[in-house]
Amino acid sequence: MSPLHVLVVDDSKIGRSINTRIVQRSQPEGMIVVPAATIAQGIAEFRRLIHVGLHAVLLDFRLDGGEGRITSIPLYRQMLEVDEGIAAARTALYSGDDEDDLRSDFAAVEVPFPLQYFNKFDPKSSRQIEQWLGSLPIE
Repeated sequence: MSPLHVLVVDDSKIGRSINTRIVQRSQPEGMIVVPAATIAQGIAEFRRLIHVGLHAVLLDFRLDGGEGRITSIPLYRQMLEVDEGIAAARTALYSGDDEDDLRSDFAAVEVPFPLQYFNKFDPKSSRQIEQWLGSLPIE
């Protein structure tokens, strides 16, 4: 079986580091964390990883678009266009923003809200992410 990959898209080096540690704790052993800091890197890695074993995507809501802060909605839309099945079933959004506000942002541009949401400021979120990663079927 090919190694499993978790794509972590976060423009913050600290955010990528924290989520890398969460993934490594969640196992299974040998899971490879692939970081991406921009929308362009995120979609390129998503396209590559769906062919080599993508287990999950952790997607920060706010990213640096080069000209200021933007949301990751355009990236998630592109991921859905590339492989809706994988993107919809294996992507978790994390943010410090209110979930209802984020749902409204997604609805306003007619992009479905990811099935999983984690508030990065909730002390339980690390454990919840670990549990979510562990609950995904290994394919």
